[in-house]
Amino acid sequence: MKSYRSHCYLLGLSLFFSSPFLALAQKGWNWPEDKATAQERKVLYTDLMNHGNFEEAAQNIQWLLDNAPDLHVSLYIHAQKIFTALAKQASEPQKKREYQDKVMSLFDERIKYFQGEANVSNRKALAAYNFFRKEQSMYPELIQILEKAVHLNQEKVIDYNLLALMDIVQREKKLSKTLTEDDVLRYYALVSDILEIKKANVKDSGKERLEKISRKIDKILTTTVNIDCVFIRNKLFPRFEKNPTDLKQARNIFRFLVIAKCDNENDIFLSTGQAIYQGEPTYRMGKVLAQKSAALKRPKDAIFYFEDALKHVSGAEASRQKAEANLAIARLYAGMGDKIQSRNYARTASEFGANKADVFNLIGNLYLSSYEDCRKGVSRVEDKAVYIAAYNAFQKAGNQKMMSLCMEQFPTKSEIFELGLSEGSDLNLDCWINEIVNLQRKKE
Repeated sequence: MKSYRSHCYLLGLSLFFSSPFLALAQKGWNWPEDKATAQERKVLYTDLMNHGNFEEAAQNIQWLLDNAPDLHVSLYIHAQKIFTALAKQASEPQKKREYQDKVMSLFDERIKYFQGEANVSNRKALAAYNFFRKEQSMYPELIQILEKAVHLNQEKVIDYNLLALMDIVQREKKLSKTLTEDDVLRYYALVSDILEIKKANVKDSGKERLEKISRKIDKILTTTVNIDCVFIRNKLFPRFEKNPTDLKQARNIFRFLVIAKCDNENDIFLSTGQAIYQGEPTYRMGKVLAQKSAALKRPKDAIFYFEDALKHVSGAEASRQKAEANLAIARLYAGMGDKIQSRNYARTASEFGANKADVFNLIGNLYLSSYEDCRKGVSRVEDKAVYIAAYNAFQKAGNQKMMSLCMEQFPTKSEIFELGLSEGSDLNLDCWINEIVNLQRKKE
């Protein structure tokens, strides 16, 4: 073994001191006064680390940490790797803990000499959680480390650190009385707000991962604090009413309503939802408020929110959102009996790519229900033209069943003959439909 190390050592030195390697090694490095020894130690620890001899690698890198602590940032990256490996290998709990503590101190030393506090704290938090998540005495310190990483990095925090923070908060809450329900809710709000930002900015491939983390965090909350509708109404909502512009509080209550499935807490839902929408208007929240208003039989409010939400469409989803909102407004107007507005919005939805069947089934039903609106009582043929218009709409929708139903109401052959008309001639529907249709007869 000794001859092998000696061989590697001599080979490493010969490579290191060759001119191209040396030139590369000098760049960005802050060598101490005893440069030769430092270079030798660098070669030794690198070789030993690469060959899995972490114990001897530790001895050499420790010399550099003691004598050249500002040598290069890679010194700390490699030292963390070496001492983490030693911690995994250690069979004695005390020795394992010594190595783990060493790794933690290396993060702090790295910040001291090379800054980058946010990035390093992010990594430190993840390492600390992996080391100490089963050590109850470490939970308060772990919460501090994880919370600091979250605050410093915000949406750039490692995804798993958000889940880690809530996990340790849950463990600490169950084991001690140091954390209150309000503390748990505060931590939940912190990680949930950041997750929402992450989900808004991530590509589709990463959304499912973030949604999975969100579901786990929601589950942690509900197993740590008894979040139910009574708790929301009696404890949380009164706080919001005192300060209705507090967006964080509004978002929390809104989330809790969803988690606790408080479908009947309509006043709380709308109050908090409106506060969120006024403070940070988005298409998504406008749509939620519109759908809730529609469910509560408040079509005018629903139309208002859908139309306002259209002001906030953007990006690749813009066309889909415009189609969705316009079609929803069309249905609301149809329910209110405003057929002209309903058709106008349906046509606009079609322009933005709404489903063809959805659009023309809606228009077809508007026409089908317009016999009394358009009937003049002068000519049965002209009065029945609405059914031809409805048939044409259902044909565009590909709805064979409704096409057949309309055909049953077409003018008969004798009715057409009595007026001296012929199949295929144009008929003008001059009521609100205002279309020209080709005359067709009922199949007899």
